[in-house]
Amino acid sequence: MEEQLEQQNKIEADIHKVGQEVKEQIGGSATPEVTERALVRQSLHPMVKAPAVAVPQSGQPTAVDMELPVYLHDASAAIKDRVERLVEDAFKHGVEHAAVEAQKSGPFIVDALHDALSDKFYEELKKRNIV
Repeated sequence: MEEQLEQQNKIEADIHKVGQEVKEQIGGSATPEVTERALVRQSLHPMVKAPAVAVPQSGQPTAVDMELPVYLHDASAAIKDRVERLVEDAFKHGVEHAAVEAQKSGPFIVDALHDALSDKFYEELKKRNIV
């Protein structure tokens, strides 16, 4: 139970951090043509592309009802499954943990994770009326 609370706190902290960055960018944006979705994507970029620490993976993730980026629709089942598991891992253990795991699979998977998380975070921030 305590581990679940800690994991929930990690993703909540990630969502809060991205939300705050997007709010700041919207407030100080001199370029109104930049979409909120693009701002979410930009805010997630450093978290996914350069994770701070390597964290060992634990447990098996369960299936997530998610929409993959369009370019993955024609990808192999193994690639789709890997990205889905990484997104789920991000929501269980935090974005940086999932990014470390994604880097083990190469830049294509890292980019796919970034794109999938950008969409998920944008929808979550919209649901919370942050963007």
